[in-house]
Amino acid sequence: MAELRIGCLAMAVLVVGTLIYVGIESNREDPAAEALANRAVIRIGNGIGWDHIEVKEAKYHSYTLKLVYRAPGPDNIFTVIEDTRKIARAILGELVASGHNPSSDGTFLWVWAQVQAGRGETGAQLVRIYGHTEYNFDNDQLEFKPWKP
Repeated sequence: MAELRIGCLAMAVLVVGTLIYVGIESNREDPAAEALANRAVIRIGNGIGWDHIEVKEAKYHSYTLKLVYRAPGPDNIFTVIEDTRKIARAILGELVASGHNPSSDGTFLWVWAQVQAGRGETGAQLVRIYGHTEYNFDNDQLEFKPWKP
């Protein structure tokens, strides 16, 4: 009975240690991921009405980008969907070209879209958020989700 308890304890330590290791590994800074994201942004260039694309996060299997439109912004949400998907596809393309498999790697990818919307009462820059396109690695698809304040 004592051997069983020791075995279970060793297994629990192993599982917890693995979870901690995986958590650290997936959140570490990754200069290669940042370089990959920057290559994709440079390759895309500037679209119609775009102010800039900002790489907010580029870490091991996790990318967040922000597309900022020039005011007054796009005429319809379909333009936002098309633009954010174009950026997401460029990141996915760079990942695949680098030998990664975003679906089996469990890669997280979000591309947010917003437009600068003047200044607030205190002079702070206001933005209007349209939503984001995210990569669903479970079904290898891009999905747009509109912003719900």
